[in-house]
Amino acid sequence: MELLTQHEEHEKSCVMYLLLTNSLANDYHTIYTTLLYFLKDSLKYGHNTCVITFDQPFYIKAKELVASSDENNEGSKIVVRVGGFHMCMTFLGTIGFIMAGRGLKEVLSTIYASHSVDKMLSDHAYSGAVRCHTLLLIAPSKIIFSEMNLPSEEQQFMDANLNDLHDAKHSFSTVEDLRILNDVKRKYQNKCFQLKERGPTSKLWVGESCLKRGRRLKWGHQFLIDCAAIYRYNTFISFLIVYAPY
Repeated sequence: MELLTQHEEHEKSCVMYLLLTNSLANDYHTIYTTLLYFLKDSLKYGHNTCVITFDQPFYIKAKELVASSDENNEGSKIVVRVGGFHMCMTFLGTIGFIMAGRGLKEVLSTIYASHSVDKMLSDHAYSGAVRCHTLLLIAPSKIIFSEMNLPSEEQQFMDANLNDLHDAKHSFSTVEDLRILNDVKRKYQNKCFQLKERGPTSKLWVGESCLKRGRRLKWGHQFLIDCAAIYRYNTFISFLIVYAPY
């Protein structure tokens, strides 16, 4: 993501002190006071709706307060959302929940300690979960690529661009318009469909691999970064930005 957006212009950030409420952070009165303050502040600038982001523990209580507000009450103008970091943790936890009892824990236990695997699959160890899920994405994808038998032109493109991704200077527009990349992408998708037809085990693991991709980036950008990780799987940590919160 950093490589694809490094040439875009960004506004200068500003560091300032934030207001503090002299009360317990997890108290309903404190959260309600915070909601009303930011609502009045947003209305002052002409916004009809106020969107406020909380961490997961406070998000639940703030959601309860907003849900209990009457339709004509000013609290109905507040939209509460959970923070991106906790959302990513929950997303990784859902993968562990869906794949429970299907061999995912046993596979990861050959690499990590069993107690660490339990935390990774239950969204308590975010950093380790990102690493293990990245490995689980790269491993089946590497097998899929080994069975694709790409023509020489496409193979040369993959070698030239993906082994030197840091020097390629790709952007979002150029990635989506690459003809060879689109051809390889289509072959990759077709190969996934073929592998799913081999049996329930193949369908499970190919589907689990696709589950991690999601739709947070356009498919072309995601595919390019995935390919680079597969080609350089020994340095996969440099591509963890694919799954990091924005």
